[in-house]
Amino acid sequence: MSLNILVALDNSAERIALEQQLESLGHRVECTSELGEALKWLRDWQPDLIVTAPGLGRTQPNAGLSLAEFCRATEDQVNGWNGTRTLILIPNADWDAFKQAQQTGAHVIVRASDFDAVIRYIQTLLDDVVTDRLLGPALVGLHRFIGKRPYPNCENCQWVGAEIVYGSSKIDVRDLTAVRIALLNALLFRRRGQRPIDIENACRESPFLKRLLGKHVLRQSAVKMEVTRLRKHFDHELEVLGIAYTGKHFLPSLTHSVEIYCLVGNRRLVHIPVSD
Repeated sequence: MSLNILVALDNSAERIALEQQLESLGHRVECTSELGEALKWLRDWQPDLIVTAPGLGRTQPNAGLSLAEFCRATEDQVNGWNGTRTLILIPNADWDAFKQAQQTGAHVIVRASDFDAVIRYIQTLLDDVVTDRLLGPALVGLHRFIGKRPYPNCENCQWVGAEIVYGSSKIDVRDLTAVRIALLNALLFRRRGQRPIDIENACRESPFLKRLLGKHVLRQSAVKMEVTRLRKHFDHELEVLGIAYTGKHFLPSLTHSVEIYCLVGNRRLVHIPVSD
């Protein structure tokens, strides 16, 4: 299996060397040194990964950071797309530069004379993608939309339900409360992790999530408890399917003091038009 990879670096020798290594491993590679062109590739090609640097030359000093931010924003708007991950190469082990790049949501690696660390990260990413797309069960959220297409914020959508699919078998995720349905959708909307306050704000600000909640409220203080209960729903349905997975496959348990929640594994949001 191969990945679509965009290499956005200002150094032409590095671009060519990395392109050759990646293509020799079977990946599909495009290259650019311009932010505008990189954004066009992001929009039209939707690559799995972008390899870039904080800047793209003196005239584009923060272009790589901006590109990573665009990746994160696009991911949040396009439901059902896993999003483009960004790998930023910083020139040296400078803590401030590392934190600045990391704040964009990118994975950060110190640039070296070879690309061994880059190749290792891409192999890890490839392993994750293969697991997500081919091997594990899939969690599917179903929306029905009114009109020609669903709006990015799902204002014209209705909740149909959720199901877990594994091979030729599937089962509905049943008996979900309004709060857990809203929580599940808040997690389906974004690939990256969210803090409890982010989830509470989304439920307060999104017309779609507000409709799901009705008179109910999802406070940040209740997110951990509701995530645990949602995981138990997944536990039950996976047990009924009789496969060797638990709800942690979709909602992993968090380590002590960590409160960033996200769905993992193969998950997608499917939009179905309202039939005439």
